[in-house]
Amino acid sequence: MRRSTIGRAALAGLVLAGVGTAGCVSRTQYDAQRNVAQHWKRIAEGMQSHQDGLDSENRALRARLAALEIETTGDRSIAQEAATLGDEYRQRLRELEELRGRFATLPSAEPGDIEILRGPEGPVVRIQDRVLFASGSDEVTAGGVELLKKVAVEIASKAKAVRVEGHTDTDPVRVTRDRFPYGNRQLSAMRAIRVADVLIRQGGIADDKVSVVGYGEHRAIAPNDSPENKRRNRRVEIVLIEG
Repeated sequence: MRRSTIGRAALAGLVLAGVGTAGCVSRTQYDAQRNVAQHWKRIAEGMQSHQDGLDSENRALRARLAALEIETTGDRSIAQEAATLGDEYRQRLRELEELRGRFATLPSAEPGDIEILRGPEGPVVRIQDRVLFASGSDEVTAGGVELLKKVAVEIASKAKAVRVEGHTDTDPVRVTRDRFPYGNRQLSAMRAIRVADVLIRQGGIADDKVSVVGYGEHRAIAPNDSPENKRRNRRVEIVLIEG
């Protein structure tokens, strides 16, 4: 009886041991398989992330290529435009120099009384007031009329429009104050009107191409601190508007 009991107890122990051993093996295999699955999952995720990065870089490169194509096209357009503008600018400079050469033969009281400048809208004929007017007057002198007629011949076909600008120094109007109660601005405007009238009536420039403005002392080209600088500020400018 005892031997039989011992046998059954031993058998039960072996069975339990076997069950325990079998359970451990299954768990180990499960963990190993899970680890392998996780490993390949991580590899797949890494590959997907890498692919996403490549796709993103590819999109960025395509966008940059498109931008470069636009920039390159723009650069060519800009270069062509710059070349065209350069040719136009050089042509205008040549015309300006030719105009200066012809104006050098016009009657002038002193060198520098007539200047040809390049302004933002086109050539500017700057004439000192003493060449055109008596002091404090808006009446163009006979010599001034002859000069303006010759100026008109030179500029009639060179601009789409002409603007005559009157300028003074800062000295107030005194002798003719009764005629110009609004001071220098009125005097400069009337001088511009008189010059425009000569250009139209005796110079042959079309009436609808000419405008006038009087700035008075407000657009000085030199400080009004000496007789010479004040003389420079008293002027009429004929602006040839090209655009």
